[in-house]
Amino acid sequence: METKWYLLSQEQIFEKLHTSLHGLTPSDVQDKIKQYGFNILPEKKPTSLIRLFFNQFNSPLILILLLASVITYIIGGTTDAYIILAVLIFNAIVGMLSKSLLKQKQQYCVMVQNLLFQIVK
Repeated sequence: METKWYLLSQEQIFEKLHTSLHGLTPSDVQDKIKQYGFNILPEKKPTSLIRLFFNQFNSPLILILLLASVITYIIGGTTDAYIILAVLIFNAIVGMLSKSLLKQKQQYCVMVQNLLFQIVK
């Protein structure tokens, strides 16, 4: 049965979590580190820009526009086909750059978070 923490008193919560108002003792901290490991987020392998670029074409709407570009080219509308293709490539570049910047910001946040946790310790 799941504990309904909001129904427990402060003392009951401390007892269930094996802690106190003053936090964990240094020996408790060492035991928790041995049991659970350090409190840090795992680092993922960064995604390459090429993969980010091609991931922009995974949308059904983008695939339909690619197909429309090919069909337009086949029936003789080369200018229209090139315009559709140019718009799709521009969209993929913008999407790739925005995802790349977002991933850089996420990595920065993780780095700052880990630094703050080290300072608090």
